[in-house]
Amino acid sequence: MIRSHDAQAAGSLPFSGVRECRPASGVSPAGEAPSLDRACVEVPGTSRLATEDAGLAGPGLGLPSELLEGILAYLPLSDQGRCALVCRRWYGLLSETRWKLALHMERLSADQRWVTGYLAEGYRSRTRAFLEQGRSPLLPALDRQDGERLRLLQQRQEAQATGPSLHKSLQRACALVSGLVNYGLQQISQTCPLRLQPAAVKGGEVFQTSVSFSPCSRWMATRSWQAEAGRWSSQPCLYGWSEGGWHRQTLSSPPASPVSAYSFSLSQPDTLLTGHRQGQVIRWHTAEGTGRWQATPVLELGQRYRVLSAVDNRHGDLIVLYKGGEPGRKYVRVVSNRVDGQHKAPVAESFYGPESIDSFNKGRTRLAVVTQPAIFGDGRGSVDIWQRDLNAVEPGAWGYQRTLLFPGQGLKWLLQSPDGCHLLGLQACGRAKLWALDADCRMHLCLNAPCTFSMTRRDMSAWRPFSNDGRQLVLAESAHQIQFWNLQEEGGWAIGACFDSTPCPAPVDGDFIRYLQLSGDGQTLACATGSHVALWHKNDDAWQQVLQRCVTDTDVLPQIARRPLGLYISTVGRQEGWDRLCLHGADSQGQLVEKYRFSVQESIRSIQVSPDGLTVLVFFVGNSPPAVLKLEAQPPDGTGEPFV
Repeated sequence: MIRSHDAQAAGSLPFSGVRECRPASGVSPAGEAPSLDRACVEVPGTSRLATEDAGLAGPGLGLPSELLEGILAYLPLSDQGRCALVCRRWYGLLSETRWKLALHMERLSADQRWVTGYLAEGYRSRTRAFLEQGRSPLLPALDRQDGERLRLLQQRQEAQATGPSLHKSLQRACALVSGLVNYGLQQISQTCPLRLQPAAVKGGEVFQTSVSFSPCSRWMATRSWQAEAGRWSSQPCLYGWSEGGWHRQTLSSPPASPVSAYSFSLSQPDTLLTGHRQGQVIRWHTAEGTGRWQATPVLELGQRYRVLSAVDNRHGDLIVLYKGGEPGRKYVRVVSNRVDGQHKAPVAESFYGPESIDSFNKGRTRLAVVTQPAIFGDGRGSVDIWQRDLNAVEPGAWGYQRTLLFPGQGLKWLLQSPDGCHLLGLQACGRAKLWALDADCRMHLCLNAPCTFSMTRRDMSAWRPFSNDGRQLVLAESAHQIQFWNLQEEGGWAIGACFDSTPCPAPVDGDFIRYLQLSGDGQTLACATGSHVALWHKNDDAWQQVLQRCVTDTDVLPQIARRPLGLYISTVGRQEGWDRLCLHGADSQGQLVEKYRFSVQESIRSIQVSPDGLTVLVFFVGNSPPAVLKLEAQPPDGTGEPFV
């Protein structure tokens, strides 16, 4: 049972005067996510204009400016960029949307651009409905650009080949659609009232374990448990988003071996990779609109091995972590599909101890593996940085750079900064070590500071201590002492702001920091301890507390998480028999405010959110099925009428 409460006033949208057009229809393209750098969205400079004076003879000279402006507005943004080069008159009549999009993308980190690059895949089936609810003025430009993307995709499919020019045009079109979707979602989350509503889950039993979302958020994978021969066995379970809900998909031939890992491909859309307890890695792929997924074996390790993780990256490299064989060994194998397309050409392999720690960067193009001191027998551990073309035996292969740690530097957790330039290690002795990586991935210690943290895997994986640009770091010196560090121009780290986060009215004995999450712009900090959650926001160089909630049920730890669209979801404990969950985010003035609040009768265990931020899963303590929620927007005028 869910009880909801609205909590935001309407705001104003930042765009005006964007003309609408007839929406196009179709499906998303296959292939890797485009790179969303400024080259994909930049506006050519006036120095390259063909005609230096708007008064000179040129195209469209006989048309009134209002009519010519209307004609140009019907072009996709990718064509408007070329029109800007014709003459100053045309340049002055083009929409400012392209400029604003370029500035928006510049503010995103490499991780955010990576996530944003897949949003074009789910525009028609998923995000467009949310943008329409919020009356986004970007919808006409989005429909035109997505129509251009679909046209290029159809052209590529009919030609059965991709030339350099067509591939570049399709990549640029995908990048522009993805960037516009991200910009529209961000703006609506700030300016429109939001609410969470139950989403339908059809065609199967409701799952009870954590899920894996596809990068475009159209697909959701989990596992279902079945009793076989007196034992419980897990099988992959897939759901697809359509018509405002999740629908169970059909697997053509379920594998006999229980599933042990699952993740969606970054190189091939609509593709799921599953790892199994008998050493199998299987690729599942669906044809659009069929609801059926076909299985293709891609790797056989042998029945002695159990797959722990099977992921790929946009280059097509498959990285598999597995254990078995000789007792006490964990293996890393990297294979590539560049040769035969079947993920069967091994390019690197090594083994580690069972207590080793692995950490991927966001795009899965780099893997860091920490070995524990027992491996070398001299009290020293090591960190291996795996990457393509790094100390590799041949071009395109993976290799690694090993850095030995000093005795006593055993690590409990390892994090990679968003810009890929630093590694942060957390030690059981209560210290944090920060290393800078050079061009050869050698590690150089640049910070050694006190840091307290929870040693549970769930809490450590929730840490987000870096800002987007990797130049700001936050650590907890004690349970209630927060310390910031700033990267200097010369490369050193200097002490920044420090404040006391002791809860009011009084601290709880034995309280401890579980995790900290810093926003991408470094202006908002989420803090979760064993007794309370808090949100802090930076105003005029001073940190001010926006939210503080203490729990009364000591058996349930509070949760707070920074989510896509700049939103924060927090649990605040039970009140009158109800668990409360609050949604916070920035308003149109950039101030952090409460957006929405709802209550549930069960005790909340954890929260999971899709990459686009539009689906929220709330897992409960015990055997209750999770609440599957969808984020909805209301027009800023509060009328609730759809965009036309």
